Amino acid sequence: MAVLLLAVVLPALLLAGTPASVAAQAPPDLAARLDPLLADPRLAGAQYAVVVRDAATGTVLYDRNGSVRLIPGSNQKLFVAAAAFAALGADFRFRTSLLSSGRQRGDVLEGHLYLKGTGDPTMTPARWEELAGQLAVLGITRVRGRLIADDSWFDDIRLGPDWAWNDETFGFAPQTSALTISPDEELDVNSVLVEVSPGERVGSPAGITVTPATDYVRVVNRIWPEDPPGTGRLFVRRDHGANRVVVEGMIPLGAMPVRRAISVWEPTAYAAGVFA
Repeated sequence: MAVLLLAVVLPALLLAGTPASVAAQAPPDLAARLDPLLADPRLAGAQYAVVVRDAATGTVLYDRNGSVRLIPGSNQKLFVAAAAFAALGADFRFRTSLLSSGRQRGDVLEGHLYLKGTGDPTMTPARWEELAGQLAVLGITRVRGRLIADDSWFDDIRLGPDWAWNDETFGFAPQTSALTISPDEELDVNSVLVEVSPGERVGSPAGITVTPATDYVRVVNRIWPEDPPGTGRLFVRRDHGANRVVVEGMIPLGAMPVRRAISVWEPTAYAAGVFA
């Protein structure tokens, strides 16, 4: 039997800019304001831990389950984002470069073409198209050389050490690479969007599309025809160590299309392939 543990970790309230003489004491109504929030019936069955410290002195102003060990939730992104702003600055911009040491002769580039990335998560197919367009503006229509993907801005460790192995196929746990591609503006980086639509009639095959269109991912259709109204379940997964995506289960007639973000194996070649 599967057990679901829901961890709710509320971020600490930092009283930045408050004088130490004032911030050292907790507001008298702090507990009165926070306790009702944590008693909300919508948190029934959840685990939570809240610690409020003074930003200047570190003095604990409020503690509720502060010593309980929990799996960090998405609010940890607040601290990651704050650290990134502090280290990189608000004006930082990722750069994806198209480089060559070759020479242009007419519409031909005599030499290799290099793609160099720095981990830009906003590189959608449209933005890769824009980069290719800049090459076309120079009048280059052919390259007599190779397309070389340079992802050396990051190391070659693709997955985090504590990531769950059974999450590795999904778009929320993609492999990291300095050369990236996101299928659309939702920025499911280094993933493809697999959309499954029901067949037109009983027994007709379901439709499957992959965005962006790429032969880097191979889709295997194992969907079963189902009589209406149907309540079938649909599963989309990628084989470990490969880019073979299996779609299986059932999708009822008349159902809305189902979309799943599926991570790819070795995203550097994926991004370069879409660009090519």
